[in-house]
Amino acid sequence: DLNDETQRGTIWTMPVLGGAAKRLGNITARGASYSPDSKLIAFNEKESVYVCDADGQNVKEIWNTHHMVPGNPVFSPDSKSIRVTVSRSTLEDDVTRIWELSVDGSNPHLLPLPQHWPEDSGTYSGIWTPGGKHFVFSSYKDGSNNLYEYLEPRWYECGKKPDAVRLTPSQPEVTAMAPSRDGNGMFVVGRLGQGEMHFYDEKEKRFLPYLGGLPAAQLVVSPDRQWMVYTDFPRGYLWRCKLDGS
Repeated sequence: DLNDETQRGTIWTMPVLGGAAKRLGNITARGASYSPDSKLIAFNEKESVYVCDADGQNVKEIWNTHHMVPGNPVFSPDSKSIRVTVSRSTLEDDVTRIWELSVDGSNPHLLPLPQHWPEDSGTYSGIWTPGGKHFVFSSYKDGSNNLYEYLEPRWYECGKKPDAVRLTPSQPEVTAMAPSRDGNGMFVVGRLGQGEMHFYDEKEKRFLPYLGGLPAAQLVVSPDRQWMVYTDFPRGYLWRCKLDGS
């Protein structure tokens, strides 16, 4: 941690069974990863993507995106290309997208998405499963953050567009993920928002649950005080009921 607002830090390596950590050169980065063949490290700092040898030497900038690069760049299974999240962050657009480029920095291009994909739904934090069979990424879409598998057309499916299949339900919201060792499953950290409605009791001078702690937000009572309309939490669906909850 460099104690600034860029979330950069230095890169270290250490034995998985414990032992002394070793700093790799004078590299500063926001995220980094080894290539599958263990020959290279890809890392990003501020607006650029870099590669270096596995010992931190021979650092080379391969792409200046001119936008912030969050998260970790990831190598393809054959170590020949890199996929990285880029945040466009302009006044008109703050959507992140996954880009792909060759390991030498050539041919940077957006990872093509299905035609039905909403323009305002970003893609980020992509990872390959062990063996390279699946590519999974995160996206805030349909009101929550979920995992999607990116499906590229097979070599014989000429003219077919890429697709993306959602792997997780809308709740709980996904905050972190890691593939299983065999590459056929995912471990997911989820966050489920919880809340309940309270009212202030003047006699007891404290808040008490209302209607059994109804999980609601944005409550509105009708002018005749017979009905109320509210959005449930955390989904945000709209409901109507009487003031007694019936």
